Amino acid sequence: MQEFSFHPGDSSNEFTHSYICCNGCKLHIVECKGLQESRPLMLLLHGFPEFWFSWKYILRYFFRKGYRAVAPDLRGYNESSKPLSIQEYRLELLSADIESLIRQLGYESCTCVGHDWGGAIAWSVAYLYPGCIRSLIIVNAPHPYKFYEAFFTFPPNWKQLLRSWYILFFQLPWLPEFFLGYNNCKNLVLAIRKTLCNSQALSPEDIEEYRKALLQPRALKSAINYYRALVRNSITSNSLRHLFLRQLNIATLVVWGVEDSALGKELTYDLDKLVSDVEVRYIPNCSHWVPIEKPQILAEFMESFLESREEAP
Repeated sequence: MQEFSFHPGDSSNEFTHSYICCNGCKLHIVECKGLQESRPLMLLLHGFPEFWFSWKYILRYFFRKGYRAVAPDLRGYNESSKPLSIQEYRLELLSADIESLIRQLGYESCTCVGHDWGGAIAWSVAYLYPGCIRSLIIVNAPHPYKFYEAFFTFPPNWKQLLRSWYILFFQLPWLPEFFLGYNNCKNLVLAIRKTLCNSQALSPEDIEEYRKALLQPRALKSAINYYRALVRNSITSNSLRHLFLRQLNIATLVVWGVEDSALGKELTYDLDKLVSDVEVRYIPNCSHWVPIEKPQILAEFMESFLESREEAP
């Protein structure tokens, strides 16, 4: 396999930025500069509290491998539209954004890659719009029913509940915004750095980029509203819950940083009961932030999986 060097300090002037209206929202998207025609589409969906920038290494890698790799800012983040209502961050609407984005880019289907909240959306798109997804790659994001099971069945997964205390904290009004926004969001980004197994994976320049994205007007509130909408609507929706219980018939790779402090490894167990064709790969000595901390290993796992499913260009 060809070696690919990742340099955290690389300039972003190799990327092109554009805006596409999807499902009533303006989404900011980023891809590598260069010829994109006839390339298969790979969408890269970021998590909380990130933005397209967390995929910069993977964008380069798969562009060089022949993909049209595109990383959007999800609704509410960085330079994308930021609806005011909590209801505008329901999982169904977030999924419809991605289905619309695929169409607006001129494709019928894509390889969909999602980390954290991006992974939750990717799972949901695969269930709600299965024709749009050729293959699914999930990074440290539990299957939606596994997540529901951990929180809302009896007895709940008490260990996971303790890990995910912040979800309940985020249900409070204004206090989460005040706490996370303190010191112009720098403390929030530094908290991410502290959970990395390798703190050097997030450079001072990277920290400043994440901080600036979170300081965009309404960005922090919008990011927190994902969790508010999750608890108030999506995770308790009977129709969605029953949908997520059906077996998914899309080739799926799950990559998991085993030192994740927020999501337990046990959330990856027995996925074959929910997904007909699933491969689970673990990365030791890696935190929740796999695209930041271990992009080379992630890229190699992704490439190997796509080649095995004959999805590579």
